[in-house]
Amino acid sequence: MLKICYIFLLILFTPPLHADTLDIVSQVYAEHTKGQTLQDCVDKATNLMQQMKIDEAKPLLDAGLTNFFNNKNEHNYSLLLYMMADYLYYNQQYKEARMYYLEAEKGFIEYQDTLYLMMTYNSIGLTYSVEQDDNNTLKFYIKAIEAFPENTSNQNYKQIKLDTEVNIINQYFSTGNYNEIIQNSPRVIKLAIELNDSARLASIYNALAIAHKNKGNFEESKNYFGKAISIYSSTGNNFEKSYIYNNLGSLFEYNDMADSAIFYYERALKLFQFEGYKIGIAKSKLGIASVLFNFYKKDDEARSYFYEAIEIARENDFTSVVLDGLYELSQLEYQQENFKNAFDIRTQYHNLNDSLFNAENQQRYYELQTQFNTSQKENEINQLKNKMLEHELEKKKNQLQKEIGLSVIFLLAILVYIVYLFYIRKKNLNKTLEFKNDNISQQNERLKALVEKNIVLTKKLQHSRHQLMASNATKSRFFSILAHDLRNPFHNILGQSFLLSSYYENFSADEQKTFAREIHQSSDYLMQLLDNLLEWGRTQTGDINFDPAVLNLHDVTNQTLNILMKSAENKNITIINAIDDKALVYADENMLKTILRNLIYNGIKFTPVNGKIVVRNTAQPDQTLIEIEDNGKGISKDALKHLFKPHSKYRTAGTENEKGTGLGLVICSELVKIHNGSIRVESNEGKGTTFTIELPLASNTE
Repeated sequence: MLKICYIFLLILFTPPLHADTLDIVSQVYAEHTKGQTLQDCVDKATNLMQQMKIDEAKPLLDAGLTNFFNNKNEHNYSLLLYMMADYLYYNQQYKEARMYYLEAEKGFIEYQDTLYLMMTYNSIGLTYSVEQDDNNTLKFYIKAIEAFPENTSNQNYKQIKLDTEVNIINQYFSTGNYNEIIQNSPRVIKLAIELNDSARLASIYNALAIAHKNKGNFEESKNYFGKAISIYSSTGNNFEKSYIYNNLGSLFEYNDMADSAIFYYERALKLFQFEGYKIGIAKSKLGIASVLFNFYKKDDEARSYFYEAIEIARENDFTSVVLDGLYELSQLEYQQENFKNAFDIRTQYHNLNDSLFNAENQQRYYELQTQFNTSQKENEINQLKNKMLEHELEKKKNQLQKEIGLSVIFLLAILVYIVYLFYIRKKNLNKTLEFKNDNISQQNERLKALVEKNIVLTKKLQHSRHQLMASNATKSRFFSILAHDLRNPFHNILGQSFLLSSYYENFSADEQKTFAREIHQSSDYLMQLLDNLLEWGRTQTGDINFDPAVLNLHDVTNQTLNILMKSAENKNITIINAIDDKALVYADENMLKTILRNLIYNGIKFTPVNGKIVVRNTAQPDQTLIEIEDNGKGISKDALKHLFKPHSKYRTAGTENEKGTGLGLVICSELVKIHNGSIRVESNEGKGTTFTIELPLASNTE
């Protein structure tokens, strides 16, 4: 009978293990750590990470960090955090890796694990280094050095210190801080010699040699390059030795020692060719070409090396090498008075440089997108932590229920006369359980609120991301078009003025006049573009003074036409001011003149010789309509879609091949919006175009 009661109560008070009450992720992770201790998990993960089987280690790390969360204050748990950070670092998730490194740091400090603390600080410095955050990079490298126990003879500590010191030297090298390299290298060299680390020692010698080269210390630079070569020769490292040879060639070339320069460039070239290292081959050929051109004046032989270096660099996308080669090759052609070749090569140089600039802008856009993705991942991590807390509370609740059930079973085994006492105790326990359940419910509500808040923040981030992407896309397209529009007329002016200044007497009077006219046209186009750009920039930054007043529309139109009359007379175009001489409008005078000037000039540009432009107004109850109508060649339906967009690539030459900036109509649109007005256009190809502006009447301002 007692056995039956025991089974009944066990079933009654044991919490049901339904799937909907357990965290599915925890069930999956439990399979990876089933029957294992935290130490087992650490040992297996360490073995896999040391073999660089990081993808195989990832599930074990996830499982360990989840199932041993209650052991998070133990040293082994900090080791799991450190290995998870390494996994994220190898996968280029540097910000997430840094979060785990900082979490592991707490355990290493608590357990006074100085070795792993140094490794952690060094790793954090590396995450900042790849993000080019120079201040934080040096900050954590120095923290790693400060954590080093001075009186230790442990080789592992010294090796970590050497690695960090070399990282500091490399950081100074990347920022061009050559004085710090020269000042700190002797200490690092001493440690590398002590540890017999020839690879690190040669690397320091090379950095020190380049630092002395840039400081103008020729003998010191040559000496340290020689030491680096000696180490690489003894270790059979031809790959690194070839780079030192190339650096020596550059050093001797820089100091006008052509024979030595060509000697080391050629040795570097042979080793690079043996190793099949394309960028090294291209750089050494470029060095040989430079010496042949600048010192031996062997222009034909130098030209051959230049072209070979450029071809190899182009085939392998070594853009910086291509740029260096094109620049020096254009100098060679110029000195040989092959001006057309020099001009063509220099144009290739500028075009490639511009494309590289655009690629860097695109890279910045991807960096912004990466920052956004990182924020999303942080939210996901927070949500996972919330789930872990919920799971922890559920486990505590289950444990409490099991304890209650066992207590009841124990009390039933005792004498019947204590049933009353059991009842009293059970009642008290139920009250305690209700109180704890209330606390759990409140915590669940708070967790639910946090989750909802995270959802709202995620939606806001997504909205901000879309706005940022749209804004960046618009600005990138606009500045790409603007750079193109600025560069072309400058190229024309520079090229034609160069030809005039150099070969003026070789051209006929008509050719000289043609060059002068084209230079004038390009200059006039640049002036229009800069005026419109400045006006548009003021509208975008809000740096524009809006001072509306009651104006006589007829008088303002006449003043504008006086400015444009010369342009109209050049094409024998008749402009009729049909504005009512009593028409009033409430507007900023300078802005209104800018709007009228751009629209009327647009009509002049696209109206043929002997054409006609009419400016008229129509008074309505609450606004004034201004129409500028021409009988020009009109605008296509496809072009109408792009008229008021700053990032549009659409450009159309006038009837006399006049060039336009594309910003005039954009500025008109922006200025009309400031007046709370509107602008629209109607056009028929071959018949003409009508722009209509709607502005408030003067009476509406009273």
